[in-house]
Amino acid sequence: MILLLCGNVWAQDGLPVFEWSQPLPVKRSVTAAEYSAPLIFDDHIYVGSSTEKDLLVLDRVNGTLLDRIPSGATVQGRPVIVDNHIYFADTSGTVYVYTLANYDLLWSKDTGAPILSSLVIDEDQILLSNVDNAVYALSKSTGDLVWRYSHNTDETKIGKLTILGSPSPAVHNQRVYAGFSDGAIVAIDVNSGEQKSARWLGEGRYPDIISDIFCTDDVIIAAGFEKPIIALDPSLSTELWRIDAGGSASMSASKDILFHAGGDGVLRALRISSGEEVWSWDSETKAVLTQPILSPIGISLGSTVASLYLINPDNGQLIWTYQPNYLLSGVMSSPIVLDDNLYALSNAGNLLRFKLPKEKPDSLGCWSVFCLWDDQ
Repeated sequence: MILLLCGNVWAQDGLPVFEWSQPLPVKRSVTAAEYSAPLIFDDHIYVGSSTEKDLLVLDRVNGTLLDRIPSGATVQGRPVIVDNHIYFADTSGTVYVYTLANYDLLWSKDTGAPILSSLVIDEDQILLSNVDNAVYALSKSTGDLVWRYSHNTDETKIGKLTILGSPSPAVHNQRVYAGFSDGAIVAIDVNSGEQKSARWLGEGRYPDIISDIFCTDDVIIAAGFEKPIIALDPSLSTELWRIDAGGSASMSASKDILFHAGGDGVLRALRISSGEEVWSWDSETKAVLTQPILSPIGISLGSTVASLYLINPDNGQLIWTYQPNYLLSGVMSSPIVLDDNLYALSNAGNLLRFKLPKEKPDSLGCWSVFCLWDDQ
């Protein structure tokens, strides 16, 4: 049996078509950047703003404001929806849980330091990291503290300037992998919060671990903001390979290919097993790129100072870029590809929507990295 992940989402030319741009219904700052990662669920878009508190609820069809879900500060991490509840945190360090039906607050919990990344739901626990180099496990039903891990930072390894950030914890095989401002990644027992192993890998002026850690059964991959990208065994004791590049965006993968968007403006396709570079694409911005999003139309991503791009996953060639007749101001969070649309939030505070084509030209087969073969 052959399972093809390239669905029927192409148009005659195979390229996205701009539909609309809707400004967020908030007060804007001249220097504002929009870090919030939108979540699309059913007919709604849930997104925060860098300039006002509350989680905004927008209409998926046209981007207009429908409601606000209260918070005490701005919201940067992407919300999470599980079992008809919406979970998110704000930059005051508070975690919130609301009912999805009426937006009734079930509980909130203050962690004492800003939370800039998304929460992770793991069975009955909520896992999170804050900028105080701490990892929390909270009860999903009550918000009670299950455990707290406080990282003992190595002051000799911290850069002159600490980048304010904290990646979402990664849960794998009963371990929580977390990254910290001194360039360390730590494996923590998911049930007790006990540290099992640690390794310092971040280098350069900015060793901070901002990018989410990538996990497979055999490999743990992490990146310092400046450098490097390192693949380790799950115990963190053995280095398998390294690449002298870094960044802050999460990584994506298909089969044995890892897609890493660097802080140098270069998107790299690397073999997970060896670190071999299959191809690279240079945005020529020398700026941080967003997480590469794998989809039937290719790899979509943005530049924090430039525009949106669509890349061929087989060879790294540029397929499409958005070139508006006004200043886009860059994109901080990754685009979203869902059904027949691509969504992106620009630093100018505009929510953009593009229509994806519906028919794939016969000359274009499935991207090989997105074709899964099952011989059974």
